Amino acid sequence: MITIVTDPTRNEIDKKIDEYTQKRYNDNDQLLIFFAGHGHFEGTNNVGVGYLVVSDTLPPGADRSKSSYISHSNFRERIENIGCEHIFLMVDACFSGAFDAPVTQFNRARGANRIPDNVTKKQFIKQSLAYKTRWYLTSGGKEYVSDGHPNQHSPFTRQVLDALRSGGGGKHGILTLEDIGRYVEKASPQPRAGEFGTNAPESNFLFIQK
Repeated sequence: MITIVTDPTRNEIDKKIDEYTQKRYNDNDQLLIFFAGHGHFEGTNNVGVGYLVVSDTLPPGADRSKSSYISHSNFRERIENIGCEHIFLMVDACFSGAFDAPVTQFNRARGANRIPDNVTKKQFIKQSLAYKTRWYLTSGGKEYVSDGHPNQHSPFTRQVLDALRSGGGGKHGILTLEDIGRYVEKASPQPRAGEFGTNAPESNFLFIQK
C-alpha cells in the first residue's frame, strides 16, 4: 500500500506518523518512509541541529523556538517507535545528513544482495528479514542539495527510481539495501546512509517485484 501526503503541515506529518504507530504489523512487514522537501540546519563548525521544513514552517527569524520545524531528533525518535520490524527512511532535503552519524555503506562487506544458487527466493527473504531494520538514506550531508531541473526529479530521487526500476538485476527480482546504495552513490553530492535506533547487525530491507 502506498500513501502520498502532498505539501504537509507539521500537524499532518505528526498525524500520519501516529497512524503508522497505531497499526499492527506482521514480522515480515516493511515500511518505507520517503520525505522530499526542504531542510534547515543551525550550528557552527558542522555541529548543530538539523530540521525538516514543511508547508507551514515559518522563516527562522520569525520562529526562534523552531516550533514550526521538525527536528531530526524528534523525527528519528517517532519513527523508531513505530511497531513495524523493518523500517527504511529516505530523506531528500538539504542538510539531511545531520539526521544521525552516517555509515558509508549498507553492510557492503556481507555481499547480501545476491541470492546463492542453493537458496530459494522464499528462503532468501526469510533470512534477510530475520533481524530488526532501522536504516536511513539521505540525499547529502550537512549541505545544500540540488532540487534538479524544474518539474523534474532531484539527482538523488532519480537514482533511487533507477534502482527501483532495475529490480535488483537478479533472477528473483529482489532489490536490497546494497543495490540501492550502488545506484545512489552516483549522485552528487554524496548521499549518506546509516543505521539508527534499535537496528540489528545483519539487518536488511527488500524491494520485491511481483
